[in-house]
Amino acid sequence: MKIGIKKQSKTKVEIDFELSWEEFEVYYQKAINKISQGVSLDGFRQGKAPKDIVEQKVGDFKILEQAGEIALQENYLKIVKENNLEVIGPPQIEIKKLAKDNEFQAKIKLSILSEVDLPDYQKIVSKIEKKKSKVEDQEIEETIKWIQKSRANMQEVEKGAVNGNWVEIEYQSPQIENNKLLEDSFILGEAKLIPGFEQAIEGMKKGEEKEFSAVFPKDYYHKELSEKKADFKLKIKAVKTMDLPELNDDFAKTLGNFESFEKLKENIKEGLGLEKENQSKEIWKDDVLKAISDEIKVEMPEILVLSEKERIMHHLEHEAEHLKISFEDYLKRIQKTKEQVENEAMERAIQGVKNYLILKEIGKKESIEVLEKDIEEEINKILASYPQTNFKEIDKESVKSVLYNNKVFSALEKFCDK
Repeated sequence: MKIGIKKQSKTKVEIDFELSWEEFEVYYQKAINKISQGVSLDGFRQGKAPKDIVEQKVGDFKILEQAGEIALQENYLKIVKENNLEVIGPPQIEIKKLAKDNEFQAKIKLSILSEVDLPDYQKIVSKIEKKKSKVEDQEIEETIKWIQKSRANMQEVEKGAVNGNWVEIEYQSPQIENNKLLEDSFILGEAKLIPGFEQAIEGMKKGEEKEFSAVFPKDYYHKELSEKKADFKLKIKAVKTMDLPELNDDFAKTLGNFESFEKLKENIKEGLGLEKENQSKEIWKDDVLKAISDEIKVEMPEILVLSEKERIMHHLEHEAEHLKISFEDYLKRIQKTKEQVENEAMERAIQGVKNYLILKEIGKKESIEVLEKDIEEEINKILASYPQTNFKEIDKESVKSVLYNNKVFSALEKFCDK
């Protein structure tokens, strides 16, 4: 067997693969055996016909083709492993020579992961401060008020709506989703709707209807509606008073295993603190990746970049489906052309792949491993948290990737203190 490996670029490799006829004949015989299993010949049971008769019946070329496939299948992974090639995507195979009593020659083209020449990442990470977060008393109070309102006792009334009432409405506008009838419910005065909308509801009773106009603010999140006038048809479905429970120990006990109202507040503070800590950690991770990324240049594996771009575009299309609008209408809503969105997706894909290569290379340097038991434990956590999830729906490779990245960042955290 002769193997010749040529690096075409940092992401492309060509392998020249050659077997002498003596070596290839082993696969030729395997091909005859395999083909004979599916050939029926008069006078012989299926799979029992002599090889020379099978050879005459099928023809040399079909057997040679099958032999070439077997030879490549049995040797490809061995070649990749022995030469430490980190292959991405399927190989492109070109048969260069295939003839009886001659050597077998093939060229295998592969896409491989780029080599990343890392900077002094330990020094870079040591300069990136992890922002400390503090839970303010006001945040705790706001959370408690939200919980209090969610547990309010509601009574439907026939009076006109006033601020503090729970209102249930339906409305439509030619300027919004093609005049589709929409429903909403909220506490009047706290919904933060467009200027004039809540004021139009004030004083209205159950069953009453109204037409009015309002102007969307300049900073409205749907840019195509910014500073535009919209005409609304509004109907009140219900007006309810809200009897708020008293904030005391008894209230705390209705929410779970809390001994007192103070214990509830402590739990809320702890939860908010954990949430802020996680947010701070994600910001730190982004800062770390950006700082390292700015220091390196790496050739992007095209197959990975295109795959990531396709994933991003698919996510945007799914978002449009969730909003029950066409992708064309979605583009109008965000005021971008398809070309602009695809260019942005490509930029995100390139950075995403670059981040992947950086984390993978740091993981090698820091001897990061994800064991099978780690994956099993994480999957069990997912199933415990989301009992409705089917085991088969969980992508083990995605779980492994997340665990690997988390371990890399945990390894990097120790350099923050240096």
